[in-house]
Amino acid sequence: MEALAHTQLSGYESRVLWALFRMTWGWVELNEKRNIKRDKKGQPVKKKMASISSKDWIKLTGLNKHNISRTLRQLLLRRMVIKNDNNNEWGPQKNYDKWLEPILKIVIKNDNTYFVIKNDNAFIKNDNGISEIDNKQAPKELFTKQHRPLKETLKETLKESKPKPCEAENLASLSSLPEHPARQGEKRKESEMSQIREVFTYWQQTFNHPKALLSKDRAGKIRSRLREDYTIPQLKRSIDGCKASSYHMGDNKQGKVYDSIGLIFRSAEKLEDFWGYLKKKEQSYDKLIKRFSNR
Repeated sequence: MEALAHTQLSGYESRVLWALFRMTWGWVELNEKRNIKRDKKGQPVKKKMASISSKDWIKLTGLNKHNISRTLRQLLLRRMVIKNDNNNEWGPQKNYDKWLEPILKIVIKNDNTYFVIKNDNAFIKNDNGISEIDNKQAPKELFTKQHRPLKETLKETLKESKPKPCEAENLASLSSLPEHPARQGEKRKESEMSQIREVFTYWQQTFNHPKALLSKDRAGKIRSRLREDYTIPQLKRSIDGCKASSYHMGDNKQGKVYDSIGLIFRSAEKLEDFWGYLKKKEQSYDKLIKRFSNR
């Protein structure tokens, strides 16, 4: 347990390793008489190796076959497990001093050079899994290019990464591809918010509320009606209808003005009710025009 506490393990490595412990050290060996085999100190001898099939690994870990094979190879490279190829037997490496930690990066520093080499298949006996090598000649197999100052290396990398003419044409053709659904959703939200602001501004101007703020509740009322397929002209008509209602403009027992967005856009029915007030006013205006035109 102490050795495991000091060991860097991935999620897959932990699952495979604990499954192996369960199938080996979780059992004891039996002698020829089928009795528990004991060591010189009288302690039960734990099972060192176990024959584990692919199906058993899948049941024990819940991983698929590909991930199990890859993880077992990784543990073999780290010398944390041992394998008997003849019987397909697996067992933990009991000698913890042989366990190796993974190197994710090898950092090599010289006078004017700085290299970072990623090497997923390298392992070393080291607590933190990082090897820093100062003023040492790097192994030739780690490099494909001659050591150069970082500035020159970056220039060459940028030069190589410049797209060729055919690649540039392929990149240009990407502009004709459909947008990502997330971006389409963002555009819809932006368009909807623009409509909400237009209706809110019209309400401010109609009832002379320049200091009113577009609160979350007000925006929500307008949004609800827009999502019920009411158009901006229809919403503006409801605002005009409220303005045309003498009752809502203060001609009531309380003498209060009722012109809030929460009232006008409270529901689809309420919104259409205000159309009626505007229609009555328009009809009265039409009658007045006809009366004067007949004189």
